[in-house]
Amino acid sequence: MKIFVKKNYYEPNEYESYTHKKCPRCGEVKPIDNFGKTKTNGVLGWGWRSKCKECDRQMCRDYAINNREKRNKRLRDYRKKHPEKAKDYDLRGRLKKKYGITPEQRDEMFKLQNNKCYICGKKTDKLVIDHDHKTGKVRKLLCHGCNTMLGKFEIYRDRVEVFKKYLDEH
Repeated sequence: MKIFVKKNYYEPNEYESYTHKKCPRCGEVKPIDNFGKTKTNGVLGWGWRSKCKECDRQMCRDYAINNREKRNKRLRDYRKKHPEKAKDYDLRGRLKKKYGITPEQRDEMFKLQNNKCYICGKKTDKLVIDHDHKTGKVRKLLCHGCNTMLGKFEIYRDRVEVFKKYLDEH
């Protein structure tokens, strides 16, 4: 275990060879992977953040709680000045949280399916991401109608034959 010790100059290979670092906030020696990277003006152009990721997150949460109005005003102002960036950021977060994919991966799915619903083949720009609600696994892109119908089939899977029989009779 090679622990990082702060000094004025590092050889590039030496700096990258450290395996552990001590967080000044919690006082624990942790693997270097637990520290984020940041851009610097140094020789390498990057460096490890001083605090571990866990302490950084906790500091952000504490700041948000203690400075709620100031933080919210700053975020509202940013959204007003940069509506497109805010919209893209929101989309990225929604896709990541709900489906575990990026907008680029979603766009690639559109391209592979030629903007067509996987089930009915209808071409539209308003396809939705179909996923398994139990596992969260993304399946394909579907039109709204097919996605809704598929959702009902999943819920009432045992009744599909009864529905078919009903439609045939009437």
